Amino acid sequence: MEGRSPAGFLMRRPMLGIALAGILGTGLGLWAPFSAEALLAWSVLLLLSLLAFLSRPFSNALVFALIGVVSCLNAHLSAWNPSERELSRLMEENAEYVSIVGWVADDPQYREGRDEKVVVCTWPLSLEGILRTESWQKVSGQVEVRVLLPAGAHRPAFGERWLLRGLLQQQTGNREGPFGYRYRMEPSAAFASRLSAGRGPGWISWCFRRRENCRDILGQGLKAYPEQAGLLSALMLGYRQDLPAQRYRDFSVTGTMHIFAISGTHVGVLAVFIIVLLKSLGSSRPHWILYLAPLLGIFTVATGMSSSAVRACIMAVLFWSSGLFERKPDALSALAFSALLILAAAPMQLVDPGFILSFTAVAGLILVYPPLARPLRDWTKKDDWQLAPESVWKTRLRSAAGSLVALTAASWAAWLVTTPLTAIYFNLFSPVALLANIVVIPAAGLVMLTGCLSMIVGSVSSLGAEVFNHANRVFILVLLWFIDRAAAVPGGHFFVPAPPAWATTLWYLGLAAGAAGFPVRRWSMAIGVSLCLALAGLWFVRSGRDVRVDLLDVGQGNAALVNVPGRDDLLLDTGSKFYARRVLQHLRRQGVSRLRVLALSHADAEHIGGALEIMASIPVEEIWCAPFLGRSPAYRQILNEARRQGIRIRRMTRGQKGSLSGGVEWEILDPPDLPSARVADEACLAIRFARDAASVLFMSDAGPAAESRIMESDLEPTALVLVVGGHGAPASTLDAWLEAVSPESAVISVGSDNVSGCPDKELLARLSKRNIQVYRTDEQGSIRIRFVPGAAVEIKPLAPP
Repeated sequence: MEGRSPAGFLMRRPMLGIALAGILGTGLGLWAPFSAEALLAWSVLLLLSLLAFLSRPFSNALVFALIGVVSCLNAHLSAWNPSERELSRLMEENAEYVSIVGWVADDPQYREGRDEKVVVCTWPLSLEGILRTESWQKVSGQVEVRVLLPAGAHRPAFGERWLLRGLLQQQTGNREGPFGYRYRMEPSAAFASRLSAGRGPGWISWCFRRRENCRDILGQGLKAYPEQAGLLSALMLGYRQDLPAQRYRDFSVTGTMHIFAISGTHVGVLAVFIIVLLKSLGSSRPHWILYLAPLLGIFTVATGMSSSAVRACIMAVLFWSSGLFERKPDALSALAFSALLILAAAPMQLVDPGFILSFTAVAGLILVYPPLARPLRDWTKKDDWQLAPESVWKTRLRSAAGSLVALTAASWAAWLVTTPLTAIYFNLFSPVALLANIVVIPAAGLVMLTGCLSMIVGSVSSLGAEVFNHANRVFILVLLWFIDRAAAVPGGHFFVPAPPAWATTLWYLGLAAGAAGFPVRRWSMAIGVSLCLALAGLWFVRSGRDVRVDLLDVGQGNAALVNVPGRDDLLLDTGSKFYARRVLQHLRRQGVSRLRVLALSHADAEHIGGALEIMASIPVEEIWCAPFLGRSPAYRQILNEARRQGIRIRRMTRGQKGSLSGGVEWEILDPPDLPSARVADEACLAIRFARDAASVLFMSDAGPAAESRIMESDLEPTALVLVVGGHGAPASTLDAWLEAVSPESAVISVGSDNVSGCPDKELLARLSKRNIQVYRTDEQGSIRIRFVPGAAVEIKPLAPP
């Protein structure tokens, strides 16, 4: 009974309190700008106090406080590095052409380029020196390097020193603070030179070579089946770059992508093989850990030392070492200790999605699984009052049902505890994962078992490896068949905006209340889960009521999302091909699972270059295009792809009107039905969106000719917000046009690195003279225009992602 009370639960697990103190301290150290000297002084003071009052009742509180302050100091030094050699302190601009020298700090990733003669190579470079001016400087930090190498060129390997020359850019990350950015360089192969080898620990290099050998074994006999071979190496060894892009998306949306993260399943399968071998050799259980620990450690290092792999390795080592010390293993204590060790070595892991998801999922399995599984198990239990003996087939059937119940409860527990985090990090809600994991997890386990046999047998016989690899090929084909069906289930997955902090907090409080009340009240877990699902439904309904227009920062192009309630979202232009991924990520973050309309304003690659990637990633119902297509190959390629997908194509001309959900009305103001145009800009779509008496007019690249045509027509071009045409080019948006539109605000979509001098100074002066509030994407980033009650709009810059 003591273990079931809160006090007894914690008294038996002091590591939970220690880990919690370490986590809180790490979090404070990452975000709060403390003084390192003050934290060091507090650490010494707490240590002396602990030594002086070691036998007092409050000594436990001193232990927790000391661990918290030391963790805070460790994280502070990691995030707010005071060294003058830190790269962020040496860089004066966000992007500089420099030369750098460093060594390859991880196993490089390779994938084939679009041209078969090119290989894309990516790796982290641990810096040693940088040449910014006339002389070399010592530097510390890491840079993500991406190089297109000729197919036959030497490929970088762990521990090699390289000299690179190119544009070193600061990349904004997902979080604010000193750790919210990283540096990236993409030099050409001509400016990437190998200097020497031998840097970095030799045993890590040995682990990576063994991993590559295992990859070769798993590929034997499968050269004619690259998709199955790629999935096998991704599943067994963590080579995710071998996974085809479409398969990556299918596994992601079905909530089964976790099988490719080296974690507990992989460590468990490997441990089973090692234990079977040890038992056959007559080794006793207490001594298994002496062989398990180093072998699992080698596997963890070789597969990249991800947070999930390190967590699983530490927990496995602690679990199997309990016999050596004659102690009973405790999963929660092992989980807490592994978190403490990882954060002590790498405090930045606390803000890593992989770390958070991995530990949350395992904690959920430990805490939420029992109250979910017990009611389900009761349905498969044998009747205690049954007198007649049970037949063998009934016993086996009951055992199989019990295994299915356990797997179902584990799948549901993991889904419940990770759903809010999946929505936060990936904007994905995947109900189909509840059923998909029941099939995928045992199927992946079967593939891993067969893969282990292939690697063991293949080390002595290539023929034996081929036999197991072809067996795995069949298993993988069945797995892919199922994933294809699961990804296509209507309503099986959809994208959602990131839930607010209050909704996430209430979700976890509901789960915690259900799990905590289970020993007392049998159906408390069911009540807690029901409350969580009701909360999710309420938030989802409330989050979809706003009407927003997001004008995205896509350089010298245009991309605007008209986000309305329901499924009537419209995307006006996509930006260039370079910005397609950024636009797609924004659509995901806003919960856009499909587009009612993809409007292509005109045949300019800066505006529509990303359309093909958007169409490949999100279902599109209609495409709107200008009446004159010109000779743009890109435009025609997009329309051909639309016809191939069966997407409706509409040629839009002046006077066409319609509506979207949420009370939004749209109207085409220009162009008229033009048979031809000298340049694409002359046939550019000008569209106005209105709700109540508030409206936003998009001019895209429409210039003076379009402005004159609209004013000469019988249309009223008035709008509360004007998205200036031509990116604020000279001779556009003249006084007569401003008089006709009478905007209160103007938004200029323009690239910070444009060479045309946009926006024009005289244009800005005209806007200022009329007291029109100006917003610019080159200065403020993406802009959000929100329709609010009272025939008004609210305009503000969007926070960086």
